[in-house]
Amino acid sequence: MASRNSARDFSQLPLSFKLVEDITLDNFIVGDNDEIHYMLSHFIGSDLYQSLYLWGVSGSGKSHLLQAVCQLAAEKELMSSYLPLSESIAVPDWLDGMETFDLVCLDDLHKVAGNKEWEQALFHFYNRLKDAGGQLLMSADQAPQGLGVQLPDLLSRLSWSAVYKLNELDDEGKLQVMKDRSCVKGIPLTDEVASFILKRVGRDLEQILTTLEQLDHESLVRKRKITIPFVREIMGW
Repeated sequence: MASRNSARDFSQLPLSFKLVEDITLDNFIVGDNDEIHYMLSHFIGSDLYQSLYLWGVSGSGKSHLLQAVCQLAAEKELMSSYLPLSESIAVPDWLDGMETFDLVCLDDLHKVAGNKEWEQALFHFYNRLKDAGGQLLMSADQAPQGLGVQLPDLLSRLSWSAVYKLNELDDEGKLQVMKDRSCVKGIPLTDEVASFILKRVGRDLEQILTTLEQLDHESLVRKRKITIPFVREIMGW
């Protein structure tokens, strides 16, 4: 699919938030989400779905998938934008003009649900993007009906999308995510250390990866391997 925007001037449009370069569909730990992974691999340019809505608990991989699809769009030389609505600097006006993009990924819709200004902006943006032929990929922590949206017209638009729930990874999958992330950063993590972190932090993958980022940083600064004694020292466990 050729970009609809190759001749347009985007200098006046808001920029997408910077993507994490090492996030791709290939390095997403699929777990019990085979159907979703396959569908997103074929979403861009597909005539089957113009909009997709993913929902799941924190750490289930929503942000990873949205950013990965944006990366895939860039590889296809399509104009795309990733907007995390959890960011405090994101404002409804950012949606103005975004309907000219081939793909827009809106992350964490639950952060603005119930906000009258945001809901109106999202409703009108959805209509503009649909009319322009662009594709929309959204994420939230609840299905549309449980999101707390107050504007009926917006809720109906969200429900028109293909809605899929992301299944949370089991412990084995989370351990694999930790090890893969550490290898990308060049700081290998043993099974023993990964299991120790998992037991201490809990099952929230987002919190696990935040802890891992901290340990990676301290490991580089102190020029020390990530061992159980090192983890105890840094985390105060």
